[in-house]
Amino acid sequence: MSESIAFDIEAGNDGFLKDGVFITPGLVGDAFSFDGIDGWVKIPASANLNIIGDLTIDFWAMRNSFGDNQQLMYKGLEGSDGIGVPTTLTMSFDLNNYLIAGFERSDGSGVYLKGFPVTDSEFHHYAYVREGDSHALYFDGEVIAAEPFSGFPGDTLAVHLVIGARRKETGVSFDFFDGIIDEIQICNRAISDQKISDIYLVNSEGQCKGATFSGFNRRNGSEE
Repeated sequence: MSESIAFDIEAGNDGFLKDGVFITPGLVGDAFSFDGIDGWVKIPASANLNIIGDLTIDFWAMRNSFGDNQQLMYKGLEGSDGIGVPTTLTMSFDLNNYLIAGFERSDGSGVYLKGFPVTDSEFHHYAYVREGDSHALYFDGEVIAAEPFSGFPGDTLAVHLVIGARRKETGVSFDFFDGIIDEIQICNRAISDQKISDIYLVNSEGQCKGATFSGFNRRNGSEE
């Protein structure tokens, strides 16, 4: 999903680079480099990205800075009341550098997994899997947090999937990621622990050099 010229071989979910995002050499071919100031990638809303059921998202990432909130993946809109459109997916680092992943129910209540601090500038493999009424967070091919949950994510059919930032209902972006994200894959099914481990062990050989889940056209512009 991080190639400079790529096409979605699954469902036409092309994305667009916004402001401080650049193409740079990554672990697997080209990757997205985020400046931590105003860069983000938008994948426009579509029915097949209304990810309220089973899902897997995985990618490689390298951090450049630490000690502030940095968003990796986000599908939702934060309102002035702190709820807005409930978040069907969030992966981020908090102020203490802990890896966080999960979602919000339709009433805005959160269901989150907390990993451990990541404070080095090396490439690591990250994955989040949701299946039925349980979810799991992975780091370098291993489960680092897993729990059952009740309730389900709220509907975000009309909301963009954002990489590298968090979005408000007003259209403002914040909590920008500072670093590189590569080899992003998103699917509407749960991948097994073994498959996650296999993806990690493949390392720089990659799964989708030249063929990716979602392609990106270079387009800078104002936030939409």
